Amino acid sequence: MQMEPGTKKLSRTERKERILKFCAYRERCHKEVRSKMIEMGASYQEADEMLVQLIEWNYLNETRYAQALCRGKFLHNNWGKIKINQVLSRNDISPYNIKKGMEEIDENAYMEKLEELSFKAFEKAKAANIYERRSKAARFVITKGYEPDLVWAYLKTLE
Repeated sequence: MQMEPGTKKLSRTERKERILKFCAYRERCHKEVRSKMIEMGASYQEADEMLVQLIEWNYLNETRYAQALCRGKFLHNNWGKIKINQVLSRNDISPYNIKKGMEEIDENAYMEKLEELSFKAFEKAKAANIYERRSKAARFVITKGYEPDLVWAYLKTLE
């Protein structure tokens, strides 16, 4: 990637300082940090060397990243496991770390949130009959990343 015209080239020390702040601000994955380093003008070798240092200094930890992302997206964004899993996979997080991250989501809280979202969507849906209302509600909740079979099982109990 090329730097934008008019921006000065950062020295290795400046890149290091900026990337430390970047990682300290919130949890980051390796892919995100590598991209940021390249964007700042680092070579691939320099970016990889910096990644190793960041891991050694405990600025980067993909298990911690996966756990934080799972907690945050579930609690604050009301995302389901499917959507969270897609984001983690897109960021090249290992299946082991994805599993560790998913353990942060309490099953009872997950089902409560699924039922709450489904009920609200069902109540809000305007349709000619109950089947269309269920369908609209299901579509909404499924796009939030919840498992279709769980969504439909709950919606079938509503009248």
